[in-house]
Amino acid sequence: AIEHDYHDDAPYYMLLAWFKRVPRSSDKVMLLTHGLMNINRWDLAQELQSIKDDKRSEQGTFSKD
Repeated sequence: AIEHDYHDDAPYYMLLAWFKRVPRSSDKVMLLTHGLMNINRWDLAQELQSIKDDKRSEQGTFSKD
């Protein structure tokens, strides 16, 4: 049962380990988007880019107030 639980969480922990290794100055979203495109996961790359664009527009809205 424990092995099954870890298997379900493995992608999360793999992404977390990657996130901690990448320098703070790096654009992690861009790196991840390019990596997803390299493995033909256009769907995830597009969704990630949409989330980034939404966050950017929200920040622009808040800065105008």
